[in-house]
Amino acid sequence: MEVLIFDDFERGLAVFLKRFKSSGLLAELRRREAYESPSSKRKRKRLVVMRRLKRLEAKRQRNEETWRGRRPITSTASLEVKEVRQENGE
Repeated sequence: MEVLIFDDFERGLAVFLKRFKSSGLLAELRRREAYESPSSKRKRKRLVVMRRLKRLEAKRQRNEETWRGRRPITSTASLEVKEVRQENGE
């Protein structure tokens, strides 16, 4: 990772630290600091998936609450196609 410092060392250091933290290298270094057994790796990965699913479910619930009582907008073209298919027996 390269950070160019022209004038202020403190500012360059702050930019470096910000990029370093956002890149995920610090988390990976901490994770690799000690041996992790295969079972704990599976458990960690499963927890990550569970957190993601929980976040998505909460987001879906918020969206449902927002749209409750409102009819979703449907295009009239799709309604016409359904009517034609019903008339043709499809």
